[in-house]
Amino acid sequence: MAGPHLSKEVLAGYTAKSVSETSYSIDDHPYLAGGANRNLFDELRKAVLALDPWWTEEFLKRYIAYKAETNFIDVVPQAKRLRLSLKCHLAT
Repeated sequence: MAGPHLSKEVLAGYTAKSVSETSYSIDDHPYLAGGANRNLFDELRKAVLALDPWWTEEFLKRYIAYKAETNFIDVVPQAKRLRLSLKCHLAT
């Protein structure tokens, strides 16, 4: 018994998107639309990216990641603030 024959367009609607196909931008974060949060984010962004030319910025669904080899700062835009998660190893 043969399976149904579906076009590539129909099948594409049911396949999972890879990370590279799903892209987000600053416009996908409504709390960064304007005002104090946006000004604060722009200053933070400029300062972080100026520290090292190899660091990258990646916009994700719920946060913005700043990466060297892995994330070292995650910025979660919230209604009245930016929540920062700093990930660093301290020498003991």
